[in-house]
Amino acid sequence: MNLEIAKKEQAKNENALAERLARRASRHLVNKTDKDAFKPAMGLSFLGALGWNIPIPTFLGAMLGRWMDANYKTASVSWTLNFLLLGFLVGLVGAWQWLKREGIDRAQKEQNRRNALVDQAEDDADARTQTFEEDGGEQ
Repeated sequence: MNLEIAKKEQAKNENALAERLARRASRHLVNKTDKDAFKPAMGLSFLGALGWNIPIPTFLGAMLGRWMDANYKTASVSWTLNFLLLGFLVGLVGAWQWLKREGIDRAQKEQNRRNALVDQAEDDADARTQTFEEDGGEQ
């Protein structure tokens, strides 16, 4: 009785291991043959676009502050510093919003596409295995 239980447990473990190895092999095959994968140039363009979201509002804030300092002189308020910080904060908020919108959407689409490719590769492997077993294990 214990021997039968041990054999069933071993077969279940072997099947689970085989499934994990098949999934890993499918992912490896998809990653190796994927022509639409995320490329380093795409990452650089992503960082480049994000990099302009902070300096431009900061620069515009500093220019507005200088203009206000020149036209509305006050001894206790530095408009340049205040608008520089305000521009920096506006840039950070804009960059954060852009990153949330673009980055998360792009990552989710990439993950969904890869999952679909892995599922397709697994289905193809299952079909080949089933055909192989129907043929009696002969090639």
